[in-house]
Amino acid sequence: YTMGPVSVGYQGYYLNNGVSANNGVAAEADYSGDAVGIAFNVNDQVSIGYQKISEDKEATAATPTVTRDIKSLSAAYSSGGMTMSIQQTDTDNYAMDVAGSELDTETVQVTLSFAF
Repeated sequence: YTMGPVSVGYQGYYLNNGVSANNGVAAEADYSGDAVGIAFNVNDQVSIGYQKISEDKEATAATPTVTRDIKSLSAAYSSGGMTMSIQQTDTDNYAMDVAGSELDTETVQVTLSFAF
C-alpha cells in the first residue's frame, strides 16, 4: 500500500513439506511466518526503510517449534546513475536451532550505471 512518500507491505506464508510416503509422519518440518515492511521516500534522492520478519519452524517428532526473527533497517541515496545504500540486519536464532543463535550484518553497496 502506498500513500504519498510512504509505502507499507505485508506478507504471510505457510510451507507444507508433506509427509513421508512410508509411515505417514512428517518428513520435514513445516514453516510459517509473516513479514512487514515500511519505506519512506524523504525526497527524490533519499529513502529509508524498516523490515521485520518472524518465521516459525513447526515441531516435528525430534524438535519443538522454534522461531527466527529478522529486523532490518536500510537507507539509500541516488544521484544520476549512482546509488549508495546501507543496510543493518539483526537475526535472532538464524539457524532455527533450539539453542538459538544470532547473526548481525551490515552491508554497504555502491552501484554505478552508464548509458552507451
